[in-house]
Amino acid sequence: MAVFKSRFKEFSFYANNQLKSFRNGTYVTDNADEIKVLQAMSDVVQQTEKEQPKTEDAPKVKPATKPKSAPKKASGK
Repeated sequence: MAVFKSRFKEFSFYANNQLKSFRNGTYVTDNADEIKVLQAMSDVVQQTEKEQPKTEDAPKVKPATKPKSAPKKASGK
């Protein structure tokens, strides 16, 4: 899967005589013809795997824990 970012929020291009469009500046495709067209464009940058957000590797949030109560003072009796 290839992910491309455009510097424009809305950006359209033709691949195989079909109009394709970016949404919010992002376009995802597996089509080799579309990838070739996008790689040739100057207003488009292909993201590397490191830049692509992955939901699987998202940081895991630890459940909230109650703070421990302060230790009781020894009585001076």
